[in-house]
Amino acid sequence: MIPWSAGTVSERPEAIDEHVSLVPIGIAGRPFGCPGTGRVMTFTRVCGIDDVGPLGKNSFYLMDVGIEVLILRDRQGVMRAFEGVCPHEDYPLVEGHFDGSTITCAAHGWIIDGITGKGVSPASCRIAAYPLKVEGGDIFVDFDNQLEN
Repeated sequence: MIPWSAGTVSERPEAIDEHVSLVPIGIAGRPFGCPGTGRVMTFTRVCGIDDVGPLGKNSFYLMDVGIEVLILRDRQGVMRAFEGVCPHEDYPLVEGHFDGSTITCAAHGWIIDGITGKGVSPASCRIAAYPLKVEGGDIFVDFDNQLEN
């Protein structure tokens, strides 16, 4: 039996339309894992690959996970998933500027590295970075296993 994770996605918490998709977390009954850690990776569908522009950003609120996730695509086309709010005052980072390598919060100008999630200015801030994978035109994020940053 393959375990499933329900992913409920809406563009903003106040959105009325919700889309629920069932996402297999294993292939042929084997769970995805982090090599050498013993951790099981449970991916949740966040959006379609076309929902994030060529050098772009988009934000999605996942109702069942309770997380605002920011999906970034850099100049090389690499996609990354981050916590979607600035740690300073929980301002939505999707409202800020992404230049392909850094995210600048629109509220107070805090700058965060768009590859690692580490603070640039101030250096003490950081946002959570999550494993991301693309399959069949869809973007999946593992919220249970934050990446080291």
